[in-house]
Amino acid sequence: MALEVLAILMPIQLYGGDETGVFMGQHQPAELAAFEGNWKTDNNGDYPRAPVVDIATNKRTRQPDAA
Repeated sequence: MALEVLAILMPIQLYGGDETGVFMGQHQPAELAAFEGNWKTDNNGDYPRAPVVDIATNKRTRQPDAA
């Protein structure tokens, strides 16, 4: 039963999340950049994969190395 519900709801969740991201990118790019931890929007979308952010200074304190 749970697997059947999951099979129905998972594609809906994926579609809804993707549509939300597309909408944010088109209509609210600054909010999307801040949500991703990227306060400088002049770097052509260089989003970190897992930023560690110091909230007091709004700067990334550590950037994990790309493997």
